[in-house]
Amino acid sequence: MHALLERQLARATHTGQDLDVVGLLQMVDHTYEEYDRSRRLQDRAMQLVSEELQELNAALRVERDEAVAQSQKRFELAVESTNDGIWDWDFTSGALWFSPRCKTMLGCGPEQMKNATIDDWYQRVHAPDMEKAKAFIAGHMQGTAPPAITLRFMHADGALRHIMCRASAMRDGDGRVVRLVGVHTDITELIAMQEEIQSARERAEAASRASENRYRSLFESIDEGFCVIEMLCDENERPVDFVF
Repeated sequence: MHALLERQLARATHTGQDLDVVGLLQMVDHTYEEYDRSRRLQDRAMQLVSEELQELNAALRVERDEAVAQSQKRFELAVESTNDGIWDWDFTSGALWFSPRCKTMLGCGPEQMKNATIDDWYQRVHAPDMEKAKAFIAGHMQGTAPPAITLRFMHADGALRHIMCRASAMRDGDGRVVRLVGVHTDITELIAMQEEIQSARERAEAASRASENRYRSLFESIDEGFCVIEMLCDENERPVDFVF
């Protein structure tokens, strides 16, 4: 079982949550595992894309047309091999290229964002996340960015999509950034499940508190004394003793 789910299940058992909440936690375990698998595939795809872009840049510098064509083909295959969205920002021209999957995540058609710039990327970021997005880009240019962040993007249908963003900067011999390649992973469903788990946990805890208060009020309102006795039986299920 995934480590995150083990911790959540342990907490559910400790707090006495209802079985339907525990069942919900178990159902989402598969999603966590798929999320981890997607992260591993994403890291591999990022590595492939970075390697191919470096080869492509080297080929361009020496004007080797045949090598450029072969490297471009390998880059396209690397892009097609992942279910994540990929974007490529060329600092020389200022152009920002989006893979078909990246466009789909944002609700854009194949003919849209053909002549995009980094401003087109920013325009699709949810306004409250804008400063976070700008800090992410600036951090990669300075070499101080975190490995990944989650940003909210506006889908073309008006809905918010939670996107995990990663990027890798390509630098020239003087250390200047000449290219920035990013990867988008849509984790909207995972976020929704996490919110549902939290909501279910809060409902269970509220119900537990209400039940405890009802029993406490009942016990405090009766005048009679009472006790609980547990019978102890032998291997033949015959009572042999009892405890209070």
